[in-house]
Amino acid sequence: MKDVLQIFFLTSIISFAGSMQIGSVNLAVIQTTLNRNFRAGLMVAFGGCLPEIIYTLIAFQGQVFLQKSKYFTQIFAWLVIPIFLGLGIYYFFQNQNYSIQKKDADKKGFWKGFLLGLLNPQLLTFWLLILVYLDSFFKINTLPTKSAFVLGAAFGAFVILYIFVYFSDKYQGKILNLLTKYPLNKIIGLLFIALAFIQVFKEIDF
Repeated sequence: MKDVLQIFFLTSIISFAGSMQIGSVNLAVIQTTLNRNFRAGLMVAFGGCLPEIIYTLIAFQGQVFLQKSKYFTQIFAWLVIPIFLGLGIYYFFQNQNYSIQKKDADKKGFWKGFLLGLLNPQLLTFWLLILVYLDSFFKINTLPTKSAFVLGAAFGAFVILYIFVYFSDKYQGKILNLLTKYPLNKIIGLLFIALAFIQVFKEIDF
């Protein structure tokens, strides 16, 4: 039981720290909270942390999975390029109206966060490295220890996303004033376009 709690605690901290960097999910959480309300941003956060579960489960397969799925990995690596580029163009030219709308959260926000989180295959490499590292201290080979690892990854990511939602809602006025000079949708758009070009250079291997 002690190992289970330690694995959950350590994985949560690692996930929290790893999710602090500004990325597509974080920005989407902020944008949704500003555009709509706290609850809507929270739905995006819920969806955005679930891919952590998917990628940690895949990470348990380790190198064996990667070797068996090498062809699929290559296809996916090229497939994300037009997806990132399309999302970048969509967000960049999106008409952004930062008005407070008291609407109930719906499933669209949840799936938005989920898909954005899923379009981050780097999570697989990240969790593979963390799994190998923690495995030198703990034996993560039972259902309780594996569950602690997976749930810790999702919990840590959700906590940092919740913080983004909280501060976006609490300091909405100040953030909105800042975004009149630096529109968030254009920042998100440029981020996706940059990711698309980075992926191109990575696959061409300049």
